Amino acid sequence: MIDLLPYIPRNTNGVSDELWKKGHTIWLSTLTDLLNGDDSSILDQMDRNSGLYSWCQTVLLQEIDQGNVDHQVLQLIFLVYVRSGDAISASGSVLPPSSPLTPGALDVFALVFARTNPTVVRRFFSQLFNSQSKLRDQYVSSVDQLVDTLESIDGYMATMASSSAATWQQACLERTLVVARLLETKVLCLGTYIPRLFPVLQSCYEQLLDRFAPSSVNGADTVEISYWTYLVKQSLVNTFNTLVEINYISPLGYATVDQSGNVEKVSDIKITSDAEAIVESLSDQILAWIEQCGVDSSKTVYVDAPLLMDWQVEWQTAKRLEHINHDLFHDGSEQLSFLSLVLETQIQELATGIQQSWGNRIKKQQEQRDASRNNNEASAASTPNNHSTTATASSADSIQRTSLISQVRDIFSDLGEGFVEACLVANNDDAEMVIMQLLEDNLPPSVASLDRSMERTTSPKPSHTTGSAPQTTSILDSRRNIFDKDEFDVFSGGIVQQNKVYLGKKNQGTTETLLENKKHTKDEKANMLRRIYDMYEDEIDDSYDSVNEMPGPVDLAAVDEGGQAALEAVRAKKEVDPNAMNESELVHMYVDHPQVFDRSSATRKSAQRDALRKRTNMSDEQLEGWAIMFNRNPRKQRILDKYMLFDGSQEQVGDKVKSEQQQKQKESASKPPPPSESKQRSYKDKNKARFGNHNRKKNHDKKLNKLAGPVSTS
Repeated sequence: MIDLLPYIPRNTNGVSDELWKKGHTIWLSTLTDLLNGDDSSILDQMDRNSGLYSWCQTVLLQEIDQGNVDHQVLQLIFLVYVRSGDAISASGSVLPPSSPLTPGALDVFALVFARTNPTVVRRFFSQLFNSQSKLRDQYVSSVDQLVDTLESIDGYMATMASSSAATWQQACLERTLVVARLLETKVLCLGTYIPRLFPVLQSCYEQLLDRFAPSSVNGADTVEISYWTYLVKQSLVNTFNTLVEINYISPLGYATVDQSGNVEKVSDIKITSDAEAIVESLSDQILAWIEQCGVDSSKTVYVDAPLLMDWQVEWQTAKRLEHINHDLFHDGSEQLSFLSLVLETQIQELATGIQQSWGNRIKKQQEQRDASRNNNEASAASTPNNHSTTATASSADSIQRTSLISQVRDIFSDLGEGFVEACLVANNDDAEMVIMQLLEDNLPPSVASLDRSMERTTSPKPSHTTGSAPQTTSILDSRRNIFDKDEFDVFSGGIVQQNKVYLGKKNQGTTETLLENKKHTKDEKANMLRRIYDMYEDEIDDSYDSVNEMPGPVDLAAVDEGGQAALEAVRAKKEVDPNAMNESELVHMYVDHPQVFDRSSATRKSAQRDALRKRTNMSDEQLEGWAIMFNRNPRKQRILDKYMLFDGSQEQVGDKVKSEQQQKQKESASKPPPPSESKQRSYKDKNKARFGNHNRKKNHDKKLNKLAGPVSTS
């Protein structure tokens, strides 16, 4: 039976570093001895030693709450659970009710390790569920309850918002985060597709966008609320990605490796109708999500971006689909190619604030913390033997602490560097722990009372025992030109690659080489999609709208900005000409009763003129002027034809014109008719000698005889 000392985090008050290292050695050796045993010893410890798994649960809860558990201890605890799952699966036995692997204990294990090693965690739970059907049923029931809770979170948010509590947003986000994190781990461990969870996730995401937007949060709590909102959104995005992977990516034989878009092949699947059906279903689903979210402008990641955009940025779905298309379909799936282009051009390119997002900040802090831990372990393994190595280590620590200070001040820019440095010293240079303490306002007593705007004191530079010659810099180093850091800068001393130098236009190659170049084809497709998408985004060109407008005098009152006269001038400009609007009425009246347009006082007083004025809203001068201009209009006949008012009668021809036409007809009748064409042709055939080249030849001979003179007979 194995007994373990209670776990104490490093740098605990009252515990020296030497004492902690001794305890650390005991923990590692005890867990290593347990792992070196066979499956029967593992099962025996599960049955008889409940304190072992209670100790593991305590350490895992410490990691969830504080995040300060030693990594080597966590690795061994992870291996203990994995070995336990293998032993249970190999034995095929059913877990007793007193088993330490309860649903609550498994939830704690999954919360710690599901994100860092999802593949092994999913395999561990799959082994348990295959042999423990009752445990699986309990998990399914708990997942359904969490989905129902998340579905009703809208009402809970509305109730909290209506309360008078000043910190309702913080309390609401904390409860939502607990539900979202549990649901994320349970869905990943269960590995079962839940169709009704997609709309629930989207609805909850929209509620977060509406109720916790930066504009609706108090200025003093903006940073804290935005951080908690990011944690909730991250859990929802991870759950969304797990569902997509379970239903679409895993059936194709692939699994996601990391969040940079890398996938690995876990099973050999041939291209069949089933695979094509899965791709078609995935294509329809993603296009429906794109249409539903309606992204038409730039959005800030994890601030006002929809669920689909954050999912693409967080998990690089476009790269995963492109890799599957290349590996499984040999770039032959047009649907996957189109989905990759759409996600990159319409979703990824519209996402802003990626570098400033909470996820990117936390990732950088984690990387630097891991690098710091590795450096500390390396420095602890090697013992410095002279003053120079000590000075070098001190300089490295100063640079590292400066980097950690900048990380904290990226989030809390109002804090002074000296105060942040004091917080780091109190927390053993753990930047993430300092950020959590500042967010929760739970600083250690040693730094809680310090001035938060305190500046950092400059450390004295180490004195050099040996004199060194002053460094002289060349004047060329201080000069700058347009070729600095250029690949073809001949003054940099580098070697220019001749294959990158060309004269004139760059040779793009033949059609075959262009088609073989996947990058060129992909760029052209992206440009085509962008042009189609932005087809109607251009502003309307109104440069030539006023070309056909009649010029007129400038109304000085209309030039006055903000005056009512300007609005009236614009309205008058847009009014329709009454002549054109009442043209049909005027033309009919002109044809039927032309005397109505006479310029006389009697006509103006007539009932017909009065009725026409009322129908057209035109004055007497306008009506009479229209009649005059209509008589002079060269398009008068066309206007009458337009309104079908032409009766088909022709104008009377005068007697003089008629007599002249009759005289011409008599003269043409008295003349003999011209000979027909056939008679003329026969006449010319009979008298060929009189026409054509015969007479020309004869005249030519006459001219020659005259020029030659008389012929001599002697």
